[in-house]
Amino acid sequence: MHRFLVRVGKAAAWVISTGAAVGVAWLGVHAVLGAASEPPRAVQVSEDVSDGPPEASSTRRPRPPDDHESSESSMESGTSGIETVSTTGGEVVLLIGPDSAELVSAVPKPGWEVRTREQEGLIRVIFTDEEGRQASVTVLCAWRDAPPEIQTYRG
Repeated sequence: MHRFLVRVGKAAAWVISTGAAVGVAWLGVHAVLGAASEPPRAVQVSEDVSDGPPEASSTRRPRPPDDHESSESSMESGTSGIETVSTTGGEVVLLIGPDSAELVSAVPKPGWEVRTREQEGLIRVIFTDEEGRQASVTVLCAWRDAPPEIQTYRG
């Protein structure tokens, strides 16, 4: 009888310790996968650093261009820095150099998907809606034989 109780005690200890280990492992995996499933958010970088209060107009977002118009970047030719392009489909952040550009991030808004294509002298970011309206917004950055130029198209 004594041996039976010892075996039952060992089995119970094994079941409890195995259950605890599985529970801890599940919580760890769930925490990692839960954080990985959240979409990344673009951080707006501003080169203007001031200690005073923001101006009233600094909170206004740029108006998206008309369907058949293209808008060019506000950066002057030959300047370098971070350029953020906000569209109806999402936000694109580019690192602009004097003779090249690099895609930092492309984050779609809820209900939109993003595709990127990079090749020599060109970065193309296309936002398409997921709701079947066949709407799209394209951000192009080209720098072949010229300083980088950013254009936005709606289609």
